[in-house]
Amino acid sequence: MSFNHRWRAYPGLDDPLVAAWVGGRHSGYSIVEHAESSYYTRFSLWGSQRPWAEPRTNGERVSGTPGHLWHATWIGGNGPLRLREWWEDSYLDIDGWRDLIVYVCTDGPGALSVSFAAVDDPAAIAQAIGHCFQAVLHNQGLRWPGVDEDDAWLRRYGDLDPRVQVDTNWAVVDESTKPISIFGA
Repeated sequence: MSFNHRWRAYPGLDDPLVAAWVGGRHSGYSIVEHAESSYYTRFSLWGSQRPWAEPRTNGERVSGTPGHLWHATWIGGNGPLRLREWWEDSYLDIDGWRDLIVYVCTDGPGALSVSFAAVDDPAAIAQAIGHCFQAVLHNQGLRWPGVDEDDAWLRRYGDLDPRVQVDTNWAVVDESTKPISIFGA
């Protein structure tokens, strides 16, 4: 398994984070439908595990398990995500939600994946996802860039916090990209 070998969280998984953001039990879950209908933004929750981590099988709980990650992902939108503004948005500062973020990855103006350590408190991660969600909707641009503008979008955000990876190999490499090994140690 690797960082980018992800599996989609499914409703039957007995896990509090999945219940919150896939099963619709989070108090802010209504934002999912609102984002799709008003902002053309789709949300999904994914999981992954480090090679050394104990695998979860048969729907076992992932939250609280060392070596596993949750990946909150947004795709689409009314316009390009203003990534710098998203990263600096005050929604992420409330109660230190930004501190729970392990990694942010984007390979273009309409895709964002925010990763959290599954070992952290699932209620805190659920709240952090809600705040990231608000910041995603709050920081969408008014129009999509053209081809040349798309390259400029990618270059514009290269100086952000090292946790924010823009159009790097981290976005596309997985164990099928031989002979590269991700987190193999």
